Amino acid sequence: MKTVDELNKKWWYRLIKAFYSLVFILVLIIANYLNFDSNFSELDFKMSNLVCHRSAGDVTMSLEKTGIYFYSGQLKDFNYKDFYSNMSNQHIINKIFDICLDDENMFRDIYGMQLFYEFKKVNSSLSDEDLFALFERKYNTKNQIIKSTDPAYSVELFDINPVFTYSKFIEGLALVNFVILFIFGLLRALFLYIVTGNFFGKNKSS
Repeated sequence: MKTVDELNKKWWYRLIKAFYSLVFILVLIIANYLNFDSNFSELDFKMSNLVCHRSAGDVTMSLEKTGIYFYSGQLKDFNYKDFYSNMSNQHIINKIFDICLDDENMFRDIYGMQLFYEFKKVNSSLSDEDLFALFERKYNTKNQIIKSTDPAYSVELFDINPVFTYSKFIEGLALVNFVILFIFGLLRALFLYIVTGNFFGKNKSS
């Protein structure tokens, strides 16, 4: 059987080593990038909070308790106006209203809801009956608000305080690299055993 020193003198063995090293590095880079991309900052639903700004006072609850799913990128650098005006968030905002506003959720149009509370803030001295009547006349609507005026977002009906965790990324980092090292180490040992008759590429003891 050949030894590793003898194999190192062979061009085909050096070529295999170069190819092996290249594939090993590429697999490490790709696997760690995928782990970084998907797990680097994961939203912690238990620690993240939804704050409902109700007329009777703020009510805070964990995102886990709300039962509403958010993906991490959705709440990165959370800004009320940007989040609210994003058309893709309308369904989530309606769910937030169901939680935050209770029986005050008068409209299914989120822009109408925002406009109404901004209107209510400016006309706080009016009775509820006069407030609704004046609002309906001003925006020419009845029960259902059609978006004809962009809200000023001067009133925030809710707030979200996201907290991110890196534990899944760290766990993935350890697991991914261990699996890669194990598989490539096993492949190397099997190759050396086939060529030299020894898993470590050494001569058998005489």
